[in-house]
Amino acid sequence: MVKYSLEMKKQIVKEAINGSSYCSLARKYDVDKSNIIDWCKLVQQHGTNALIHEGRRTFSINFKIHVVQDYISSSVGFRKIAAKYNISKSQVCAWYHSYETFGIAGLRPHAKRSSHTMSSTKKSKLILFEKNKDKKIAQLEAKLKHLEMERDILKTLLTLNKSTTSVKRK
Repeated sequence: MVKYSLEMKKQIVKEAINGSSYCSLARKYDVDKSNIIDWCKLVQQHGTNALIHEGRRTFSINFKIHVVQDYISSSVGFRKIAAKYNISKSQVCAWYHSYETFGIAGLRPHAKRSSHTMSSTKKSKLILFEKNKDKKIAQLEAKLKHLEMERDILKTLLTLNKSTTSVKRK
């Protein structure tokens, strides 16, 4: 995702407000037209401070439900709802689809999915689990071997018993 400077966004929005078309601005600044539309709507609703990227924000489940219900009850698109609440349209879209798929539970906060590193406690639990798994496999293999030997002994005894009973009958 390309990040644009605050000054560049302000300049583009200023030119759009002064009458330049979105298409001409998109060509002039090599920016996607939909970004320009989003920036203009943000400035119209919340002022130029809305263009400042705040980084990662967290939202309460009540706020998410409110935004999704507002989208469902109104006939406007993701872009207008996003501008109204000063959030990205992709965020509104993601919340809506989570709500449609999983209900309110889909809007609840969940553990970070992007983290590729494990905590030391998780690592130690995983190592302990692996050791226990290997130990259990070894125990089961030993038990299997013991039962196979027991079966072989019983088979041998059975054949010996049959042969001695057949000799006694003669």
